[in-house]
Amino acid sequence: MLTRESILAMEPGRELDLMVEKAFFELILTTPDDPLAICDPFDVWDTTGTTHNIRFYRVKDRSTSISAAWEVFEKIKDQGAWFEVAWNPRKQRYRTLIGANNVEGMSGVDTNSETAPLAICRAALLTTISGEDSQ
Repeated sequence: MLTRESILAMEPGRELDLMVEKAFFELILTTPDDPLAICDPFDVWDTTGTTHNIRFYRVKDRSTSISAAWEVFEKIKDQGAWFEVAWNPRKQRYRTLIGANNVEGMSGVDTNSETAPLAICRAALLTTISGEDSQ
């Protein structure tokens, strides 16, 4: 289960990209030679440690690319939440605010991260966990 602490501890990279993709976008199957391909680690191994039915998904670099992260911003905004990303010169971090109390199934968020794409992705995932856990 995702918690605020586990989300805020996530580093930019493919695991975070996949989690954001699953939460906000339709997963698109692709081939292993696609440069944006990633296999879901939960799909790859069974309890005996053998591989099975490996599926590759086309996942954008959402936690490191501002243009890919901006699509997450737009997705949340289009659901009726307000979304603010601002540089905090005092803390040298990006502050992210999402006002989502009026959006069913989404929680409000106030957090900060080292880069704008990471801030957007972490904040987006935080909206998917319930109530007090996301604050």
